[in-house]
Amino acid sequence: MDQRFAATIFGYNAATLLLFLTLAIAVTRWIGKESALASIILPLFGILAFIMLLITVILYSRNIENLQLAHKEELNKDNTLYVKELEKKYHEARKAKHDYKNMLFTLQVIAKKRK
Repeated sequence: MDQRFAATIFGYNAATLLLFLTLAIAVTRWIGKESALASIILPLFGILAFIMLLITVILYSRNIENLQLAHKEELNKDNTLYVKELEKKYHEARKAKHDYKNMLFTLQVIAKKRK
């Protein structure tokens, strides 16, 4: 996983959770019923943290899938280039073999004429 991607997701999640917690504490102090609202706000904070964790896992898995797909495409491209290069070398070798056989045949004919 890209380090920048992970840092960005972590930063957004941390900022969102801290903002929610700060707002929750500020609202409970403003109302003046800290203990009563704390029993409501803390579970909500836990639920929000869980949702943020799920979002992070989903984004992480999508990023991994995209990286795997890009890697497969790169491998396919590399394999295609490799096969084309092998075919080119094969045809060059066949041509050289053909030319070599023709030269040997020509030398054989010349040698027979000289005898």
